[in-house]
Amino acid sequence: LVSHHTIVKSPSAINSSTISNTSAIPSSDLANDQQYLEACRVDLICSKYQQPNLNDNAQAIFTHNRLKDDATNDSYKPGQLLFLKWCLESNITPQSFQPEDLINFISDMHTRHLYAISTLQLFRAAITHFHHHPSSIRTNERINSFFNILLKHAPPIRLHRPTISLQPTIDHLQSLDSHSISLATLQSKLAFLLGITCFLRPSDLHRIPFTSTSVSDDNILSFEVHSPKEKRQRRRIIKSFQVKAHRDQHLCPVHIFHLYMQRRPSCDATPLFVNSLQPNNSISPRTIQSWISKLINLSTDEKRVSLRSIASSLALQSDIPREDIVTMGNWASSATFENHYHREHLSTFDFTNTLITCTEDSDEDVFYDAREDHTLDFS
Repeated sequence: LVSHHTIVKSPSAINSSTISNTSAIPSSDLANDQQYLEACRVDLICSKYQQPNLNDNAQAIFTHNRLKDDATNDSYKPGQLLFLKWCLESNITPQSFQPEDLINFISDMHTRHLYAISTLQLFRAAITHFHHHPSSIRTNERINSFFNILLKHAPPIRLHRPTISLQPTIDHLQSLDSHSISLATLQSKLAFLLGITCFLRPSDLHRIPFTSTSVSDDNILSFEVHSPKEKRQRRRIIKSFQVKAHRDQHLCPVHIFHLYMQRRPSCDATPLFVNSLQPNNSISPRTIQSWISKLINLSTDEKRVSLRSIASSLALQSDIPREDIVTMGNWASSATFENHYHREHLSTFDFTNTLITCTEDSDEDVFYDAREDHTLDFS
């Protein structure tokens, strides 16, 4: 059976029985109670699947999918909580809201809080899961028209982002004595080297099982990423990687891996990377993200830049075939890479002198012989 969250039955704005339990509490106070809002959120999701034609196992599978701890549900949670707060303040029933209610909520978030259009689109997707008939919200013409207007008036997107040289970061990593640095620093160095050579996200690095790692006789490091973000036909996948040794041991991911294996504590943790202070406790992707971000910040002041984007763009600039980059990055197509990860969209080809042509003697003055009938008579 699928394990599922224990549902705490608490006062919420879902139905009349629960509302009656909190009738003496002002809605404004409830809207500011995060614990109460979270209980409402869980109740709403569970109630959506508590239908007489679904047995307990089916309900548990549906509910677990919406409440499990993963990147998608984590990204939905802030928008769902904001919507519940707004519903309490506006006296709206969240599980049967009307399309106009969603439009009003989005317009308030856009006008009062200046959320970006991408965030508002995420809010829409998150809130739709509350509704008992989500398809009616996804396909609603007025909602789609409203978002088209927001997109039309949103600030323009800068396509070209300049190349980021990671040399300051590389120089820093090269200067570290891998034998004497702390375990956390050694892990951050290994994570960065694997991330740049394999275009890995922090969440990918978090999903490398320790048991999947090995080094061959010809010094090639092999490992797997289990259940990355990408899927094939909606199913989770296992992606295999091979990393070759670098000629400089200070920058060699295979050598750093060997050193890490010598120092990795014996523990119950199954991922490759562990909590340095409490090895039996799992390490979070956010910790790995902080390792990567600190190292990237040595090379650029640009905010929210991913190692995956920098590395894949540098690979293309180094004339690595595009198809190999797409395969390594596990992108569904080269269009995904172009639209979301490729940084350079500025052509450096000399179109000026290629397209504007001239004859060889165009720079020379042209003289014409004067005719007698054009001679001026000064007599």
